[in-house]
Amino acid sequence: MKLFISYRRKTWAFTHLLYQQLGAVIQDDIFMDLEGIDQADFEKSILGHLHTSHVVLLVVTELTFADRIHNNADWVRREIREALQRNIPIVLISVENQLPPHGLPDDIKDVARSQAVMFYPDYFSPAIDRLADFLVKMRVATRRPVASESQSSAPDAKPISGRSTMGEALDLLEAGELDKGIFLLEELLKGGYKSNNFDLASILNQARTQRDVGIRERTAQYDYDELLELTKRKFTQEAGLEAFKKWCVLYPELIEQLDVANLRQQITSPPPVRTTTPPPDPEATNLLRELDDIQTPHSRRLEIGQRLAKIGDPRPGIGILPNGVPDISWCLVQKGRNITIENTNFTVKPFYVAKYLTTNTHYGAFVNAKDGYNNPEWWKLFP
Repeated sequence: MKLFISYRRKTWAFTHLLYQQLGAVIQDDIFMDLEGIDQADFEKSILGHLHTSHVVLLVVTELTFADRIHNNADWVRREIREALQRNIPIVLISVENQLPPHGLPDDIKDVARSQAVMFYPDYFSPAIDRLADFLVKMRVATRRPVASESQSSAPDAKPISGRSTMGEALDLLEAGELDKGIFLLEELLKGGYKSNNFDLASILNQARTQRDVGIRERTAQYDYDELLELTKRKFTQEAGLEAFKKWCVLYPELIEQLDVANLRQQITSPPPVRTTTPPPDPEATNLLRELDDIQTPHSRRLEIGQRLAKIGDPRPGIGILPNGVPDISWCLVQKGRNITIENTNFTVKPFYVAKYLTTNTHYGAFVNAKDGYNNPEWWKLFP
């Protein structure tokens, strides 16, 4: 496999360290423009390497999406654009929580949907291990059987150790720096840190839940800003309002907070608003984390499902909205490639699919509704 590193020249020191340490733990080819290429061959060489890569690692600092990103000839923009157009996965190397901002040019705005791996210079080596594990799960990299002898710890790296690291993590959570705080808590848990006074896993799950709420809100804001632009123009206003209806289904609890243009007054049927729900039970949160782990066997998944049925499943898209309508989480499937079935060509257009299969609770709402199970209208096409 081959990896391509995209970066700004001013971040060369960080990126070179990334290149060295990642290369020491995975055995795949990593391309980084180390010493520059003659101008005559620059474009051909860079694009040639990018086009033959299986993943792009985009180093994201405060400089990555500065003003020059709006220059169509900017090389970082070109590399992002080429990767997106060719469906080459992009992994964000987020330095000190830096992520793509709103307002990016249309040709690269979808980079904001890319998965990020957090990097903190003081804790560089643990971040390298996380990145290597993530790339292996993506099946774009293979770990070396034994770490290379040339691998060295990042300069001035802080050790992950007991009470002092725990105190730093709690200070970060208190200050709202959730990603870095979670990073340290996860490293402590992985290292076997335990306390007689509190449950580290519970604190970690609470922090993760709060972070996930923030991620969901940022995603909703990104999608809302995009569809809002459609509604501002007569030619695309109808399409924008249709997109807003779907957005309301996806983010019912954020409608009142994020719909600053009051689009809900422009649609014929007001969207159902999900009331604020209490934080999920810590046990449920732990069980959901297990479900997210691809290594969890099917037998354990069955046990988790049965337990969640008893204690309550907090995931959006599982239950019922306050108005009695099934709460369904819709996922947008972006436009795919052209396919041929029985000598007929088809273009896969964007569509929405439910994140979860129909649940017993969903079906119960249909059975119990006055216009549900007993209405013959719903059974016309059944034998």
